[in-house]
Formats: sequence, structure tokens, C-alpha cells
Amino acid sequence: MKNPFHVMWYLLFQEFKPANFLEIGVFRGQTISLVALCARTLKGFPCQTFGISPFVPAGDAAPFYRKDLDYYADTPREFRSFSSCLIPGWSELTPPIPPLWS
Repeated sequence: MKNPFHVMWYLLFQEFKPANFLEIGVFRGQTISLVALCARTLKGFPCQTFGISPFVPAGDAAPFYRKDLDYYADTPREFRSFSSCLIPGWSELTPPIPPLWS
């Protein structure tokens, strides 16, 4: 049986064929790499992927953050073969990044 999470994203991409995808709160890249894989698998449409995240455990009480890991450097290693733009920053800043598209 296939993982429902993966199937859900595949079906969403197949139906909507987004040109851009922004993930807020990337953590280590599981979703954004899956999105890039779906876009590559469903040939015929390009999809630019972007992620904004602080890439540090600051401001989060979750116990699973490793203090010895550079999340900004580690995340792209998880999906080297995909082209994604990762932006370090906090989503509530105004504006956190310059506009990526209009």
C-alpha cells in the first residue's frame, strides 16, 4: 500500500498543476522535496518550489530539534536533485522576503 501522504500530494498536483509552491515552515524538507518530485514526475508543467523557515530551533518548544545540526545546510542535502529556493526567515515578518512573483 502506498503512503496516503504521498498519494494525496500526487493527486493534488495532477489535478491543479500549480506553477508555484510555497511551503511555510520547511523543517527538513520532507514536503517540499515531495512537491518537487511530483512536479518532475508529472511532466508537462513546470513548478517553482519555495520554502521559508527559520531553520533554527528558536521559538519552538518541540523536543526533537537537534542543537548540533545546521538545518539550513542540512535541508538541501535531503533533496539535492531538486531545484528549490529556500529562504531563511520568519513568516510573520513584514515582509519576510521580497516578492518572488507577481
